[in-house]
Amino acid sequence: MSTFDLKEGEVPAFEVAEAVAEGDATRVTLRFRGEDLKKPFYFVREGGALKLNIAPPGFAKAKPQGALFGRSNYRVDNVNIYGNASTSISCDGASLLSAPKSTRSMTCVDHCGWWSGTSFQVGERVKYCDWNSWGNDVVINLLDSGGFHCNDGC
Repeated sequence: MSTFDLKEGEVPAFEVAEAVAEGDATRVTLRFRGEDLKKPFYFVREGGALKLNIAPPGFAKAKPQGALFGRSNYRVDNVNIYGNASTSISCDGASLLSAPKSTRSMTCVDHCGWWSGTSFQVGERVKYCDWNSWGNDVVINLLDSGGFHCNDGC
């Protein structure tokens, strides 16, 4: 309910914004209240049928020897009010300066979590955040311990 800001008793209605075949998989982007969800879902062909796979195809397969970790786009939401200073946040592979009342995306190297996740750092504080299928992955808030929190930890 909090992810989609639903009212008591409200049932979310999603629309298919895009469906794109990618080999044995189909990438589907959903829309809610006229806005595309930032992260797609996947349907993977198994035994002649398409089955829902929330993470990208192949996430559970062992990486070939010598392969590097993958990268994912993480959503960072700064909920601080205007007038507060921007917050510098970094992860494995990127850093950004996030202004109050802004939502930005960062591409980070995955190294923890069920599907993917990474470590984020604000000042000296490090937190390990899991990648989410929708909604924000990291929320910057001066009222949180260390100035930010993960939507889900690794």
